[in-house]
Order: sequence, then structure tokens, then C-alpha cells
Amino acid sequence: GKVCTGRHTWIVCELGYMVSGKEVSCEHTVGARSDCRPSFSKNRDEDFCDDPFCRNGGAYEGSGKYCQKDHLIYCHGSDPPRIIKMCEDKIWTDKNGTRR
Repeated sequence: GKVCTGRHTWIVCELGYMVSGKEVSCEHTVGARSDCRPSFSKNRDEDFCDDPFCRNGGAYEGSGKYCQKDHLIYCHGSDPPRIIKMCEDKIWTDKNGTRR
């Protein structure tokens, strides 16, 4: 699985050996300012590149609530975003019978 080799890079290992050709950048696979995080920080099976939304300009007014794709998220400093609520499209029929 993925193993972090630095703050922004990772390699693929299998049975203790590197199987990927070279280090891979989180910034190239996820987005600008993405950090490589150890698996134990999120109870995962392998290390991972985090969501840089709160660090890369998405949180334009600092810590607080933001919309990201179909989520309502909370940003705190440069931490990865925390999902507060999943949002779903809502369809209704207006008084003229038109679906919206």
C-alpha cells in the first residue's frame, strides 16, 4: 500500500519492498498543498494524501463553514476539512407542474 516518505510524497510498498518506480507527489495526485498523512491518523489501512481545501485557498475567509462539492464542511486553520453534512439535490414541482 501507500507509505508516506515525506510531508508531500509517497511510494507503493508490498511485503516490505518498494514496488512503485519512484516517489509520487500528493500535490500531483490530489491538489496543491496536499499533505501525506499516516494511516493511523484516520484509522485507514494505508497512508493517504489529504484534502488540501482548507490550505489551498478554498477557505478564503479562514476557519469556518464552507460548501465543497456536495458537502457542508468545516475548516479549522490548515487542518483537512471535516464533513458536517452531506447535501443532496432536491427536486420539487412548482404550482405550474414544472419539476425543478
